[in-house]
This record gives sequence, C-alpha cells and structure tokens, in this order.
Amino acid sequence: MFLTELARFYEHKVAEPDSGIPMPGFSEEDIGYVIRISPDGEYIHHLSLMNGKNRPRRIRVPAAEKRSGKKVVPNFLWDNTGYVLGVDNKGNEKRSLKTFEAFRKKHADLAGKTDNASLKAVAAFLERWNPDRFSEWSDRETVLGKNIVFEIEGENGFVHEQPDVRELWQQLRKEEREEGNEEKGFCLVTGRQAPIARIHPAIRGLKGGEAKTALVSFNKDAFTSYGKEQSYNAPVSVQAAQAYTTALNW
Repeated sequence: MFLTELARFYEHKVAEPDSGIPMPGFSEEDIGYVIRISPDGEYIHHLSLMNGKNRPRRIRVPAAEKRSGKKVVPNFLWDNTGYVLGVDNKGNEKRSLKTFEAFRKKHADLAGKTDNASLKAVAAFLERWNPDRFSEWSDRETVLGKNIVFEIEGENGFVHEQPDVRELWQQLRKEEREEGNEEKGFCLVTGRQAPIARIHPAIRGLKGGEAKTALVSFNKDAFTSYGKEQSYNAPVSVQAAQAYTTALNW
C-alpha cells in the first residue's frame, strides 16, 4: 500500500509542470563539476558547481544506471571522474582506466548511431582525452571522485538538458526496455503484467543508514522463497520501482 501511494503521488506530481520532481528516466544527483568543450570536442576548461558550503549541486540528469558489485556500467552524459576522466579517488588505476574505456565506448557507439552534434562533440572529447592530462589540473584533489557533466561553448545549459538530447535518451530507454530480458510478472503496485525490477533504485539520506539504501531488497539466501531471487520475491515493475523511489527521494 505504501509503495502504491508513493507511485500514485509520483504520477500526480510529474503531471504538474512546475513541481520540480524528476521526469521518468531522470534523477537528481550530486554534480560537482562541468567540463566545457568546443563544438568539435576540444577541451576548453572545467568549472566548479560546488556551493558555498563546498557541497555538490543537485542536478537533474539521465537516471543513474544500476551497478552491483564490481560491474562496470557507465551513465549517459555524466558520471564520476573514474568513468569520465579515467582517474578515481580509490587509487585503483587499473579499474579507473576500465571504467573510462566503458564510458568512452558507450558514447562513441551512440554518437555513431545519431546525427546529434552535441553527443558527437562529447564522444570526440572522450576520444581525445588521456587520463594522464588530469595531473595538469591544479585543483585535481578537489575534483577527484566528483560527478561531472558536460556543456558546449556557445550553447545554453548542460548537454544532457538539451531537448533533442532528452528525446534521444528517452528513445534509448524505450529500445532498452523492448530489447531487455527482464523477467515479466504481476506487479504488486500497479496490478499489471510488466517487466519486474531485479534491483530497486536506492533511497538516499535515511537517518542512521547508509548513503544509499534499497527499500525493497533480498540480498541473502535466507530471504528467498519459491526459488525467487533478489527483488523477484516481491515483484514490482521497473516503472513502479522508479516511480516510488523517485517520489520518496524527492
């Protein structure tokens, strides 16, 4: 009942143009810096988005991809420095190079399938970028580990905020759902047959809890029943899981 009411609340709020709640497929994340590039992908400079209390700015971005364990899954047009620049704050150079290559390849592949100039500019930047260049940044210690977005010189807003880029992102999500192999079943929230979320998005800021906590989670064998693993024990559709978690975080 609790999840159902949260999902309904989300549907009501998203219909209000000025509510400020993230649209489907988007989430608000802590973004520390923006990289400004030229229309052909040349690095120009980077700017801090930290506020006066040295905290990142909350910005609506394409929804974060689900990462479990050590799985490497890049986000779309934003991520931490390990993915965007190939350097992280964990001292694991081998992994940061792996995450950067995944981020670079994802955007190169997408740029090759579209005529979107902004996406091609980001892909060109990533193709040129060498993680060794990060050592030249005078503020590298404060940048390290932060989430980063992109903007193109002469254009308003961040790249991911441009209307044609948002449309591209929604199209990508639709294609992924159609091609996905999520288990389908009866959603306990909507009462409809739909792809079931294996892992639910995280809830942030719970008092006394971790920075990110799953409200619905089955992470031990003792919690499973009837051969169902993870969140298939309490089937909630991908759409409903995104709705209730977005509402609660908002």
